Amino acid sequence: MSNVLTLDFAINVAAQEVLGTALTIIALHLINNAWKNHRFGGWTVKVIKPNGDLGTIRPIGIKKAEEILDDLTTMSVFLKGLASPYGWLVIDLVTEGLEMGVLSIDKSQKTIFVDLSVDGCVKPSKK
Repeated sequence: MSNVLTLDFAINVAAQEVLGTALTIIALHLINNAWKNHRFGGWTVKVIKPNGDLGTIRPIGIKKAEEILDDLTTMSVFLKGLASPYGWLVIDLVTEGLEMGVLSIDKSQKTIFVDLSVDGCVKPSKK
């Protein structure tokens, strides 16, 4: 009889451990998703045309926002793609663009601005 109780006890303990581990993993996954949504959700890119008019307004998905905000090289490529219909960038957006005021990142409004009206940053596109 004591072997049955010991086996039953061991099974109960193992089941509780598995359940506890599974619930912990699920909770951590939900917390991680909530944190990423808070940090990277709701970002927008606004491109100002060379003539000063507002051009593209593009919402950025959570995965893309995480990717471009964590890696400046990826940000540069992404933003050049959005700016390309308005002209040919002759500067590096991330280094020179920040210094010249072409690129600005407003973390409180979760907005990235690319201002192509700044002198010397773009050649007009040949359309």
